[in-house]
Amino acid sequence: MENTVLGRAAAEYGIEPEYTDIWGRVHSTPDPVARAILKSLGAGETDPEISHAIEHRHWNRWSRPLDITVVVRENADSIPLRVPTDRAGASVKLEIAWEGGGVEHHWFWLPELPTLETVSAGDGEFLAKRFPLPPLRLGYHRIRVYWMKDPELEIFGESKFIVCPKRARGVDGRMAGVAVSLYGLRSARNWGCGDFTDLHAAVDAVASAGAAFVALNPLHAIPNRQPYNTSPYLPECSLYRNFIYLDVDRIGKTSVDAGEIEALRASEFVEYERVAELKLRVLRELFQDFLNAGGSREFDRHIESEGAALQDFAVYCALYEEMHRRDPNLWLWTDWPEAYRDPRSPQVAAFAREQE
Repeated sequence: MENTVLGRAAAEYGIEPEYTDIWGRVHSTPDPVARAILKSLGAGETDPEISHAIEHRHWNRWSRPLDITVVVRENADSIPLRVPTDRAGASVKLEIAWEGGGVEHHWFWLPELPTLETVSAGDGEFLAKRFPLPPLRLGYHRIRVYWMKDPELEIFGESKFIVCPKRARGVDGRMAGVAVSLYGLRSARNWGCGDFTDLHAAVDAVASAGAAFVALNPLHAIPNRQPYNTSPYLPECSLYRNFIYLDVDRIGKTSVDAGEIEALRASEFVEYERVAELKLRVLRELFQDFLNAGGSREFDRHIESEGAALQDFAVYCALYEEMHRRDPNLWLWTDWPEAYRDPRSPQVAAFAREQE
């Protein structure tokens, strides 16, 4: 298949040609399945459409000096930089903005850098140059490349720059640990769903018994709606956590009916929706008390540091609640009115202003 249009497209889009099952049997990807996946990825259905998609994807890659996100190990000494051949005689500047603060600059003359590859893409010719890196720091940084043009610099490329360790942490000898589904932990003080205080207690207990680690379920934000939206493997956002795991009693003084909490503790199953509704109600009250007391600079700095990601998530959460209020049978954002499915639509912007 690799010499066909379909095979080239499958390789380009990362579709595995085959897999081996647990019994050792090899299964090849059928052509109709590969075509269906390519169609879902926007590559079209017919061979001419797929060929055009491959060429367009090829040009998109080479017309970008750097990938949107560049990931390297901490011992990396270079990355590929793609440049048009008609600019191969220019000088460039590398700028690294480190996660912990500080900016570093390095200057290069492109003819002195080794050429890794030369390709034709679209109507252009491109070179991949071996672009040197300084000693690196672990973390999430930003890199920019500038053309050295008078009277001022011109940004040529920009990427997120992730530096990871050379290898994962090594393990000497055998280790034992405990897998914990945090929501399933029960205690005499929680609200019917395990929380971070329970987690600390569990860690202390298993550590003193000789456990070397605790394996946790994903803790990211989910809708906490039954029966379909309580899976820890279906996140609304992997950047933020599920508030259901907060120990609300540690945040502030609450006035919740003890009988309501006791009923949740006594339930055979985790009542996600009831626990989430109760905690959210109390958290809103505590937050209003926090605002009434003048807030804090730490909170303001947190919002500022999170930037657009937190703003987008907050707007999504408010929209989700509003859509559920309008129609309790709406489970997915893909079923919302079309105008609200695009986070940059005028309707979403108007909603965000109204619900600021």
